Amino acid sequence: MDLALKFFYEWNDFSDNEEKNFVNEYIWDEHAAAIRAESILYLFLVCNENNISIKRSIFEDSIRQHAEWLTLDEHYLKGTNHGVYENKALLYIGYASDNKKYINIAKARTYQEIENLFTKEYISTENSFNYHRINKELFLEIGIVLQNQGDKLGDELFELARKAEDFMGYAIKPDGSCAVFGDTLWADYTNCKCIDKNGVLAYATNQGKMWDENSKEVPEKIIVYPKSGYFICREFWNCTAKTKLGFTDATWLLFKSGYNNIVHKQADDNSFALYSRGYDIFVDCGMYNYMFRDPIRQYVRSANAHNTVIADEKSFEFLRKDLTERCGIMHSEIQSDFGYVVGYNYLYHGIYMVRHFVFSNNKVFILDQIESNFEHKYSQLFHLGKNMNVSYLSDSRLIANIGDTNYTVTLTQLESQDCTMELINGGAGCQGHAELNYGIMSEEFNSFFPIDTIKYNSIKSNYEFATSITINEKGESNCDSFSYNKSKGVLTIVDQNEARELQLLSKKKIAEKSPPKLFFDNFNIALQDSRILITDNENYDEEYTYAWYLIDEATRKNVYIQMYKPENTFSYDLDSLNISQCSIRAFMLNKKQDKKRSQVLAHFLKDKKGRWSYIRELNIDESLIK
Repeated sequence: MDLALKFFYEWNDFSDNEEKNFVNEYIWDEHAAAIRAESILYLFLVCNENNISIKRSIFEDSIRQHAEWLTLDEHYLKGTNHGVYENKALLYIGYASDNKKYINIAKARTYQEIENLFTKEYISTENSFNYHRINKELFLEIGIVLQNQGDKLGDELFELARKAEDFMGYAIKPDGSCAVFGDTLWADYTNCKCIDKNGVLAYATNQGKMWDENSKEVPEKIIVYPKSGYFICREFWNCTAKTKLGFTDATWLLFKSGYNNIVHKQADDNSFALYSRGYDIFVDCGMYNYMFRDPIRQYVRSANAHNTVIADEKSFEFLRKDLTERCGIMHSEIQSDFGYVVGYNYLYHGIYMVRHFVFSNNKVFILDQIESNFEHKYSQLFHLGKNMNVSYLSDSRLIANIGDTNYTVTLTQLESQDCTMELINGGAGCQGHAELNYGIMSEEFNSFFPIDTIKYNSIKSNYEFATSITINEKGESNCDSFSYNKSKGVLTIVDQNEARELQLLSKKKIAEKSPPKLFFDNFNIALQDSRILITDNENYDEEYTYAWYLIDEATRKNVYIQMYKPENTFSYDLDSLNISQCSIRAFMLNKKQDKKRSQVLAHFLKDKKGRWSYIRELNIDESLIK
């Protein structure tokens, strides 16, 4: 206690002398100020309860100073857990000092954050298992305080936290560890403290030991949260099932597509993670840290680090609130032992990706349908867990041993024409940090290790990957558990010698749910030797003028500018520039509305032999949405 008081008094002197205007963003940050306010209040109350002599006026002034700072709207970070920390601190101070102003502000903000931070399906909008748990616990702590004061909002928050636990239960893998999606670090939740002792989280973390085989409390094996963007499946729950497998051996899968908030978001739309027989098979590559310029952090957040489809080796834009309707789950069919969802990802400029995802017992079928007006290199990615050992690999099939078990996973490309395969291990990149494109995973903060990434590639404008994944005992030959009739769009599922047909969602139905096209989708790029010709092929009802910027990618400076003209074409000889890499940004100005739009169209590169080539730009500019 002597050390705690010494620390507080010294900090208070420093704060008075150096921080009168609250200018230090690391001291007067909403998260730091809220937690510090709670800590000072707690120290003050403990001293009072134990009759420890303190400089009371200094404590009271500091607590009041923090409370007043927290009440100001310009210091409040809404829509994040930081804001809820502020609410909690302000509420504690309000009740401790009997200040209704603080209490009312904290309650009003908390009520608003219910909708900001949780969907109607009781899932945190912060795109992370870790932050789902944090927000659940924050609302629960506030709820308990309000319940003790006889406030009905406390009951509402308590019920919210209880229902939020159910999602955690489904997102817990059979071994008790959490699903690593978004900014999440691996953690073991076995026997964690639960609000509802009969809820899904309690069942999952106690590994079913509290229920018998016929219990009605056993959770669903397959569940979908379409508004929140999650589809979670489990082969079985009951550890007394008539099988030689134990609770932790069950196959578990999480598919993710869509978001409502950019906080802690990663480029993981249409991605999935798969666990079976005690091991992670296909993994999300983690979060590493929060330093956005760190190359490892940049990689693990990118689409390249997720089990999805990417274009031209690049990720897509995802840190934009106005793009949330361009990805998500558009369709679902759920039965007791069978689930089918359709996820869409239109976050690449001019590319439309749809993923059909089917789970049946311990089998998975994936159909990726990709369409564009232009040719791209499409890559279907699978990141293997650290305990997976590849035993066979070809352009159409992967077989890997699952840890030290007697089981293997088999991945088969059912439509493998014009498809090539790459196996990439991140060992070299881990050592030199040079090419951090694939094959790296992070489970702990600031720590990472190499893994194997399997990449299936095809260079087309339109393409389909039809892929089956099965879990088999070694020597078992049930790899071909799916057959896909492309012309009819019918999937046949074979299970224990019984066949079931599933009519996949048609392209016509998918098109009905597509968002409006973006500007610049129809810009055509032609390259003849060193001369480029760009043409806008769209016919508009309104009049537009065009401007063009050539940008040196080495210096990021403009090297040529053509200001607004009515012509919808642009031609230029790149050899007239003394550079080897450049990009072209097009501008469109609506003369009637005085509204401007822009887009980087392509990146041009000259090789050592003086030959020019280009790739189209994939990321979306904010001004593109119609």
